[in-house]
Amino acid sequence: MDQQNKVLEFAKPWSTAAKLEFERSTAFDAEIRVSFNQQLGNWSYIGTDSIHRNLGYHKASMNLADVDSATVLHEFGHALGLGHEHQHPDAQVTLDEQRIISDMTSHPYNWSLEQVERNILKRFTRAVVDTIPYDSLSIMAYPFPAAWLMAGSPIPRNTSLSSGDTKLVQDLYGKRAP
Repeated sequence: MDQQNKVLEFAKPWSTAAKLEFERSTAFDAEIRVSFNQQLGNWSYIGTDSIHRNLGYHKASMNLADVDSATVLHEFGHALGLGHEHQHPDAQVTLDEQRIISDMTSHPYNWSLEQVERNILKRFTRAVVDTIPYDSLSIMAYPFPAAWLMAGSPIPRNTSLSSGDTKLVQDLYGKRAP
């Protein structure tokens, strides 16, 4: 199975849960455009940012360096408009910010300080998530090693959609008929 077909298969839980359809396309105006550059890591534009005129349809809106189920589900969550769950204002996670900045701005990540703040450290405001409860089991939560936490146990990687993920995507896109 080629990478594109694997991605479609791994993204299927989103479209099984809600009124969504993902299909392979060569159309210039596809709403989700995936590249597979190992050097660029895993990332996706959030929601309709992928079709913003400043991005242009000729550029990827998502990159997958790792084509595995958990990564594809997480990045497609972004494409559907979801942010990182650990940035929820009710997340009970106290991060060692200096350690995270040190680790993430070094090899192999080499992120900028702005990338670390935007993707890990900055919390969402209540206005952004005022009716959405925090979901520690969400595919959108980052795993955290113990060294990145001020207290508590390491937070494992979630590898499948949680019931909260399913409910949220159904609220956003409609529930698929049984």
